[in-house]
Amino acid sequence: MPELVDTLRFDPEADMFCMYSSNRAAVQSFAAGFKVACEGEERINDLLSRSEMD
Repeated sequence: MPELVDTLRFDPEADMFCMYSSNRAAVQSFAAGFKVACEGEERINDLLSRSEMD
């Protein structure tokens, strides 16, 4: 969702994922897309396998 990159702010914590925005529609769009990604086993496995640990 590259169209949301300038609208959303992420604040990852050790045990919690936080996202902030004053744009309600952007948050709703991200939430809907994230839900689809999480429900697709192949897609979520691919995303997690490419993640980098801090």
